[in-house]
Amino acid sequence: MKRSGPLNGSAAADSEQEAVDATLIDEGGSAGTPRVPQQDGESTLAVSVATDVGRVRWNNEDFVQAERVIRDGGRYSIWAVADGVGGGLQGERASTTAVETVVDYLLHEPWTDPSTALTDAFGLANHRVFEITGVGASASTLVVALVSELEGVASIANVGDSRAYLIVSGEARQITDDHSVAAARLASGQLTAAQARIAPDRNFLTRAIGSETEVLVDVFGPRQLQPNERLVLCTDGIYGMIDDIEIGRLGGELPIAESAAALVAAAVEAGGRDNATALVGGFAPAAAKTAR
Repeated sequence: MKRSGPLNGSAAADSEQEAVDATLIDEGGSAGTPRVPQQDGESTLAVSVATDVGRVRWNNEDFVQAERVIRDGGRYSIWAVADGVGGGLQGERASTTAVETVVDYLLHEPWTDPSTALTDAFGLANHRVFEITGVGASASTLVVALVSELEGVASIANVGDSRAYLIVSGEARQITDDHSVAAARLASGQLTAAQARIAPDRNFLTRAIGSETEVLVDVFGPRQLQPNERLVLCTDGIYGMIDDIEIGRLGGELPIAESAAALVAAAVEAGGRDNATALVGGFAPAAAKTAR
């Protein structure tokens, strides 16, 4: 049960798994523009997503979305994962609103700098979730990657304890910081990493989208993704059930089209005590482009 201040988390519903594709990298571009090294002469920015209710909860408060946007001639992929806080349909509403607000902002509002755009989009999402769920009665975690498709440069923002990992040669490296009581205790040396994984306060959030009128957003990057690197965005229903070694193996060694579903299946098989949602994105040979 996840909590943000006085907010109570709750159950989960139907399971759903799907894979979606992103886009071909533009082979053109101006002189001096950094390029992603191509695989076999051409590569694709591909993404897969999967979500499952798990074995304990009655509804799914997680939400995941992958979209594309063209901005000032540049093409971007938007990858977003959220985990609702507050219980039942309120949690579902909070996570869906958080993701859809950020995606809508990035698709339709004017912006030039990805980091600033993410910060502004998160601020708008915070305001909307705070208002529509009953003035802070519910909230959501949120992690979003905005990836430029020509340069392969990623900027990542997060609030709460849904995570972004960089997978390098099958090794998972956590990019984001968890905004939770247990994470704060870990950072201060009060807990070991092993203790933090099972601490009673591991689901008590110190920051969430919609729990207060204002929110502090963490932004990481920009960082250029390499052909042997992937991003994994996931809720705590993934990393709370399987360790980082398994996240690195499943997120990095399988084809992208299979990785998200494999992560979710592993979390459910390990007990499925929470909704489990994963998104895996990175470069693949064009021939390996994900099928719908």
